[in-house]
Amino acid sequence: MNLEIMRIENLPVLAWGAVFTKEQNSVVVYCGVQIEIRDQVIIEGAWNDCYENSSPLDATVVCGSGGMCFPDHAKFWAGTDNIYPLYSVRKNNQLFLSNSAVFVMSLSTEQPHSSYPFYYEDFISIVRLGFKPDGKLRLASKNNLNIHFSHILEIDRNLNVSFHRHPDTKPLTDFKSYRSLLGDSISQVLENAGDFRRQYPYSSIAACSKGYDANAIAVLAAEAGCTEAITFCDSKRANSSLDSGEEIARYLNLKLNTVDRWAYMVSDDLIEFAIVPYGMSSPYKGIENQLKKKILITGHTGDSIWGIKKSAEFVNSRASWAKFNSGYGLLEYRLRIGMIVFPPCQVGSIHNHDIHRIMTSKEMQPWSIGGKYDRPIPRRILEDAGINRGEFGMKKYASSQVNIARSGMHPESFHKSYDQFMTERREIVGILNDNCWRLLYKFRNILIKRLSAKKYRIGKITGLQNIPPYVINRPVAIKWYYVFYFLWSFNHLKERYVIKRK
Repeated sequence: MNLEIMRIENLPVLAWGAVFTKEQNSVVVYCGVQIEIRDQVIIEGAWNDCYENSSPLDATVVCGSGGMCFPDHAKFWAGTDNIYPLYSVRKNNQLFLSNSAVFVMSLSTEQPHSSYPFYYEDFISIVRLGFKPDGKLRLASKNNLNIHFSHILEIDRNLNVSFHRHPDTKPLTDFKSYRSLLGDSISQVLENAGDFRRQYPYSSIAACSKGYDANAIAVLAAEAGCTEAITFCDSKRANSSLDSGEEIARYLNLKLNTVDRWAYMVSDDLIEFAIVPYGMSSPYKGIENQLKKKILITGHTGDSIWGIKKSAEFVNSRASWAKFNSGYGLLEYRLRIGMIVFPPCQVGSIHNHDIHRIMTSKEMQPWSIGGKYDRPIPRRILEDAGINRGEFGMKKYASSQVNIARSGMHPESFHKSYDQFMTERREIVGILNDNCWRLLYKFRNILIKRLSAKKYRIGKITGLQNIPPYVINRPVAIKWYYVFYFLWSFNHLKERYVIKRK
């Protein structure tokens, strides 16, 4: 098999879409201009090994995605972060694959169901099941939008697909071994991303705040050679620097880019963040120019891996408590501007029991402060670096996230666009059909509320709970008016994925 690669200038710079045709030797790949091409390999991302003489397929830490061909099959991979999956649609004698849900639907001439209100609930059920590689969302036709988290897909000429895990990191013994794993992985990934042999090398930038996760990662990133950081201030608060990482950045000697959390409000182009209604990353719009051709080092998913209670149950990234997928809202934005997202908290997370044992060990007690917001591992990383105990980890503010349904979170033009979309959608599907789906939505929510645990809790997903994963915790309740954001964002973003050849 071989890749027939076509660079398309109008595509988002890091987007790619592959078309497999049954019993054909060529895989047609359409890609943006910043995709790295090496013989029969396409790459958008970095990994913890040498860029020139290694393969992402053999790496234990992979950011981004890509694919390569072998004599009788092709292999495409999603990153090990469990945030950004691959998407596929099987239709007739073809298989369509992409790192963008919008692109794969556009290539296959599919679209979301115009009346189906459960997309976010279905997506979160997939997220809660962790390393499950073959999640499915329904489409307007009888086909499915398949979602493949953190796996390598092997595809042969007959379009048979098998799933393989990325190689695992070594088991962890103590804090020193875990810190070394994190530090070495960050250093190797940053070196790979910045390799001069790349057509488009990436410099690094770390996120800072008043919390735990991003700051601990920033310490390790600075040790690995990162020299730049970003943080959010909040002009609507009396204390605008309440969640600012200014002190952390200054201590680490990082050049700091401070952006007002609300700077994105002057933009009319925010629909790319609306692919999810919760955990939207719109505030990153305010610092777009500083993020182009950067590898953004974040603390995403640290809550599940470094929180004492959650880490005990985070087996194979299964998170019964998930209400959103941290960082996922950056997907279409990062593909458009040309940014890699690297969440090192996920490194070694397959060994969650080792991480939990380490953080609750006698060795770590001096760095445990008690209470709900207690994370001994990042606290020790920060305090060992000489940062004062009172400078971080007091309260979680989540300044980089907003929600679509909350008033005042987006400019008026954003909501007017959605209003117009909802009016047009209702006219197309018909009032009777729309009302029937609305009643079904209301009934299902009542049923789930009765069947689910009354109190939000942390627990394992086992047995029959794999089928309805809301038995432990119900999904986030979204107002009916906002359940069609996925269709809305697709209708707008599909224009980015029209293949225009020279």
